[in-house]
Amino acid sequence: MQLSLSPNPATNEVHLIFSLPKAGKVQIALFNLSGIAIYKTEKVYDSVGKQNETIHLDKLNLPQGLYCVKVVADGMTGIKKVTKK
Repeated sequence: MQLSLSPNPATNEVHLIFSLPKAGKVQIALFNLSGIAIYKTEKVYDSVGKQNETIHLDKLNLPQGLYCVKVVADGMTGIKKVTKK
């Protein structure tokens, strides 16, 4: 799965852009480097193609550091690292 994040490094929020080959359920998660899930959401998208989602880092009260964003849809997985400033 193609996944991009911006801005990176991020302060208040990070924007996810990914592409879906077919409509369906998408799982989005943010993990610390110990593998602990800090944020999880699951949504159903009705359309195919480019999708946008935002994780509001400021609402999670995260310390500065490196995190992983994982997006799972239709058996495909995209993982990217994001730095929280």
